[in-house]
Amino acid sequence: MKKFLFIFLLTVSANTFAQSYSYAYKIAAKDSVSALAAGLIDSTIVVLKKRLLRSGYASCTVSYNSDKKEFTVTNNGELEEEFARKWLAKPCEVFFYETYSPVELAEILVAADKQGKIKDDKMTFYKLLNFAGNMDSYSRVSDIGTLTGPDAGAFNEVKKKLKPFLPEDCRFAYSKEITYSGHASVASLQVYALRNNEWKLPVNKMLESAKMGFDYGGRPSISIRFNEMGKKQFAGLTMKNINKAIAIVVDGLVYSAPFVNSKIEGGNAEIAGVFTKEEAKQFADMLSAGYLPVRLTLIR
Repeated sequence: MKKFLFIFLLTVSANTFAQSYSYAYKIAAKDSVSALAAGLIDSTIVVLKKRLLRSGYASCTVSYNSDKKEFTVTNNGELEEEFARKWLAKPCEVFFYETYSPVELAEILVAADKQGKIKDDKMTFYKLLNFAGNMDSYSRVSDIGTLTGPDAGAFNEVKKKLKPFLPEDCRFAYSKEITYSGHASVASLQVYALRNNEWKLPVNKMLESAKMGFDYGGRPSISIRFNEMGKKQFAGLTMKNINKAIAIVVDGLVYSAPFVNSKIEGGNAEIAGVFTKEEAKQFADMLSAGYLPVRLTLIR
């Protein structure tokens, strides 16, 4: 009897202890007011629950503390810290953008330079991006240049100076992939000129399904299938951009920018080149569960 009682108490104690694990997420300051006003709290809880369920954490609970403006995810000890930190609160917001080619951007800057106002800034821009003078070398290049980490501050400054002379829809974005050359601490990023216009395709709102797969080179990828509205918009976007690059942007970073060879009518697309097999599966699960309508930060 004593032995049975001891085992029973030990089990209860272990379960009680296991249920004490929790992670707290704070709404980003820029989203906090709009989230409350738009009633996004409930939809955020729904997405978090779906993400947990799709990733095998069915016993987790999600709650919101209106006083602290925090979401709390409570679990019995099964929730992996890496998932809680890296994936659960990842927005996973995906857009397809038209792009300005290096040649198009150079022509815009040359035209502005004829006004005699941007010569020095234009040359600084070219130098920071290692922009080549021979435009023939850019016939099938989707990025506008490569920026090293130490030059990021200078690049941000010259962008501000050139902004009045660039098209209103032009915005710059960095690549997801980071390369290293020379000293290991010096990182380089590709820079893209996106067209932030009416042709921007919000993938999350038009997604029918997403799953992990492999591209033609055998690399892990995300296979996307659009719903009926998405199929039409994607077909129109690809038809408009034959022989041009479309940038696939996830949470503000360019994951890839493939060239379009022909109109794509089947409603299928692919994100490849930047995932391990595990990352591709996790990302597909997050996409399928839905993107977060607010930005969350893990605080404890």
